[in-house]
Amino acid sequence: MFSSLPHSPRATQVQEKSKEKERDAGHENATEDTPTSQDAKTLVPIVAKKEKILQMEVAKLGKLLAQRNEMLDGLQESHEYLLTTNGQLQERSRLRRERLVSLRTLLEAGQEQHGKDKTGVCDVIGVNELDATAEKCGVLKGIILGWWINALDWSNNAWGWRNRQRERRWL
Repeated sequence: MFSSLPHSPRATQVQEKSKEKERDAGHENATEDTPTSQDAKTLVPIVAKKEKILQMEVAKLGKLLAQRNEMLDGLQESHEYLLTTNGQLQERSRLRRERLVSLRTLLEAGQEQHGKDKTGVCDVIGVNELDATAEKCGVLKGIILGWWINALDWSNNAWGWRNRQRERRWL
């Protein structure tokens, strides 16, 4: 159906083939171009182009795979480091708990030995903390009062300067 149309590729191939047959009528040993060989000739550049595209994709995917492998190696190293660090932290935590337990037992033994109860020790610690806090508050109170007085002096001086400037303008 399409081969009968004058503008179809198959029609032009058939016409070219018939022209070649007419030219080569005297040459019986000449090889004929069959439609399959002509199709092969047109397919070779297409296949080569596709092959080149596929090779480029293979190279691109190879680079991407190498990058991902590097990233995986980095993640694996980070994971191992974190596991090591976590193990060290757990060991430190365990040692601190053991030290705390031993300190508690020593404190209890010392309290039993000296006959003091826990409330007496806590009261002494509380009084010392209150004294230290009161001392800090007194120092802070002095600092704040000194700052406030300096700020008032500065504002009075600044206000007086402004008033003098205004008086000069009116004169």
